[in-house]
Formats: sequence, C-alpha cells, structure tokens
Amino acid sequence: MIQILRSERGLSLTELAIIGVLATLVMIGLVGFYINSQATWVDGSTQAQTQRELTLLTEVMGDAIHSSSRAWVSGSPDSLHSMLHLYGYKGQTEKYFIWWKDDSTVHVGTGLTPPGDHGPVIASKVETFQLHCSKDSTLVELTLLQARTAQGQVVRTATRYALYNR
Repeated sequence: MIQILRSERGLSLTELAIIGVLATLVMIGLVGFYINSQATWVDGSTQAQTQRELTLLTEVMGDAIHSSSRAWVSGSPDSLHSMLHLYGYKGQTEKYFIWWKDDSTVHVGTGLTPPGDHGPVIASKVETFQLHCSKDSTLVELTLLQARTAQGQVVRTATRYALYNR
C-alpha cells in the first residue's frame, strides 16, 4: 500500500484572510483612538489659550482701573457690550477707555472721546463684555466676559476692581 504523506506546515488561504481581518480591525481601533485623543487635546489646548487671553484682558483692565481716580460705564451698541471710561488723577480728564468693538474684540484707547484706538487687547472673539460701575465710582465690576474658543467652546469670567488713585 502506498501511503501519501501530507505536510501540515504553512497557512491556508482562509487562515491568512482571518488574520488579515483581525489585524485590520485592531489598526482601525488604534487609529480611531489616536484621532479621538488628538481632537480632545486640541479642544483642551484652545480652551486653555482662550482662558489665558481672558486673564490677560482682566489684568490689563485691572492695571488701568487701579491707577484711575474715577470711572463710569456707558453702553456700546447693546446691553451685552459696554464701554469703560477711566479718569486720571482727581478725575479731571478721561485718560483711558476699554470697550467692545463690532469686530468682536475688546479694544483699549487713550485720549478724549472718541478714544484713540490702540487696537484689540486679545485675539479671542468676545461675545459678551458687560461692566457695571458703583454710584460712588470706587468699584468697577466686570459682570460677564464671555468668549468663544476656536473650537466653539464658551469661556466665561467675571471679577471686580477697586479704584485706588483717589
């Protein structure tokens, strides 16, 4: 009797196809995880950048307000946006202005009304810039400063300032 020897070494085409499908599924999962992680990082990064810019704006405002002797707030185009008028020593002349402009940025300026525009303080688009001044002009309240990140997230802040140069 003749015996045929069959070798079982190697892979069949079916086994190769199964391995290929499994490897593809693993790669799709890894690529999806990477893309999702990258999107999360970008969202967090743009939010942190906008928060840093809002902090810069509040610090610039604080420096100007603290060195002023008198302040008052006027409405800009609507109730969501304000203009802050700051006066120098003894409140005689307007020395500094901070206001929301129709390009959706907060600008600073010096001089008499209308102010000499020194340009925007920050690059972030500001949606709401609401201010309130106490009746005795000793306290300025930034009731709402709201901006949007490049990814569309909303960042809000608020604070109060005292006028020290009285």
